Amino acid sequence: MQNLYKKKIASLISFFTLNKKLGDRILTYHSINNKKNFTTSNIYQLEKDLFYNQVKLLINKKVNFELIDNFQNNKTNYLLTFDDGFKNLKDKILEFLSNHKIPCLLFLCPDLIKSNNKNYLNLSDVKEISKNEFIKIGSHAYTHQKLTDHNDLNLNFQLESSKKWLEDITSKKVNAISYPFGAFNKKVLEKVKLFGYKYGFTTKFNFYDSSHDSKLQIPRVDIWDSDDLNTFTNKINGKWNWMRFFSKY
Repeated sequence: MQNLYKKKIASLISFFTLNKKLGDRILTYHSINNKKNFTTSNIYQLEKDLFYNQVKLLINKKVNFELIDNFQNNKTNYLLTFDDGFKNLKDKILEFLSNHKIPCLLFLCPDLIKSNNKNYLNLSDVKEISKNEFIKIGSHAYTHQKLTDHNDLNLNFQLESSKKWLEDITSKKVNAISYPFGAFNKKVLEKVKLFGYKYGFTTKFNFYDSSHDSKLQIPRVDIWDSDDLNTFTNKINGKWNWMRFFSKY
């Protein structure tokens, strides 16, 4: 399904979907930039003003921002996550969040960090960012490839080496992973647990219920480039959660 077609159909169905109150909202972002580029699909390149307005809406609603380790069962928790580690996050985005004391979770690939590609955070950036108390770093595997495509040896490398590399350069524990392209299976989950990950984040579109959902199969709410405040509000109200039924993994 093409992105434009997907968004139009999704908007129509969501209009007739009821709100959902229960569950933690874990939001998925990628690149925050005003000019489209070829680093990722256009749907994952959100303009800065849209991002700022979305976060300000949450601030005005006085939602409970937390890292997942600190989720409070008696509250609806919100966590902002960013996949891939784009350089533009360092351009005021992370500073904006820190100034508002909003924690976030960045999922990084060592291979992209070491690539010296100007579109991604580099080694110096990651070391600097890791010192910020509001920013936690997780793994996005060693290279940005589907974990389900690897044999045992390569899968071990993707999971174990990425975790160790990130821990070595940040001097902090890495206990979370976002599965590249949302791809995982039984073998991946077994390996993730084996190598000491506590949390595994998927691309399944839903709210997170810590009392029922597996910590290694955590659903998230995908944020797209065209999400104005009305669409964003509908998403955090659960009107788009029906999309979980179309998740491949």
